[in-house]
Amino acid sequence: MNGKLLICLFVVSFVALSSAAGPFCPLCEKMIGEEIKKHPEGFSKMTTAQLDKDMDAECTANTSGIETTMCKNLVKQDDQKLLAALQAGKNAHDCCVEGQLC
Repeated sequence: MNGKLLICLFVVSFVALSSAAGPFCPLCEKMIGEEIKKHPEGFSKMTTAQLDKDMDAECTANTSGIETTMCKNLVKQDDQKLLAALQAGKNAHDCCVEGQLC
């Protein structure tokens, strides 16, 4: 049991650290692009809770297994920065950079 937990924590830590280099970037850009299309009215009234719910659905639709869990966790880590970028009207790539997902 402890061995599995340790391996899981290692994988999550590795992915979180490597996300700065960009392995998650194309997926983030795709998901944020979809989110932007779904909200042509903008994000001025959106909360982080609403964004988390939407992005959880994007993670579920675009990943599977442990990748889905990691995706959801990575998005939630900097959801305030991601939402601020969306509210500022930035494009998908810039949102992902500011949300520290690229």
